[in-house]
Amino acid sequence: MSLHLHPCRILSNGCLGFRKIWRHSMKLRALAAAAAAPSLRDGVLEVNGRGALIGVPDNVVVSPMANGSAFLGAVSDEVKCRHVFNLGILR
Repeated sequence: MSLHLHPCRILSNGCLGFRKIWRHSMKLRALAAAAAAPSLRDGVLEVNGRGALIGVPDNVVVSPMANGSAFLGAVSDEVKCRHVFNLGILR
């Protein structure tokens, strides 16, 4: 990632104010696209082929998204306004 500063206005003290704009490099995008999608098998959450969480319960689900990222969530039969779930043990 690179940070580009663009002048946006002159402040009352005579200094220039800047806007921060983050730009991702094409190399980082290519690496993210080539990364393996996270998966959940036999109670182990794998990210890029390596175990990240172990002892993951059966109610935990992983939904792969774009660029090798994923959403980690859990399902429940109970209808509540607040749920607390065990997602496993950080490895």
